[in-house]
Amino acid sequence: MVRSQKYGEYKFPGGGIERNETHAEALIREVMEETGYRLLPESINEYGYEPILVSLDCAIATNEKLLDIPEIPWTLRDLTVLQELKQNQMKG
Repeated sequence: MVRSQKYGEYKFPGGGIERNETHAEALIREVMEETGYRLLPESINEYGYEPILVSLDCAIATNEKLLDIPEIPWTLRDLTVLQELKQNQMKG
């Protein structure tokens, strides 16, 4: 996961495929943009995402507190996935 320095939410790196871009190229580009593992100008963004290891409980609790911020609409999407992962963890 990556955490935003701007709001503090946790999210999965990802995004869309651009025109004439392969799936692999999109994956490489998105991870680079959101984690900064390769220091290139296009990997710097306004949210300041950083890779981080975090427990499911911590990520869930943090994102639940940030649901009302309209500038980060993906928080609900990532929270839903985190909650599903937590449910599956409890089952198995």
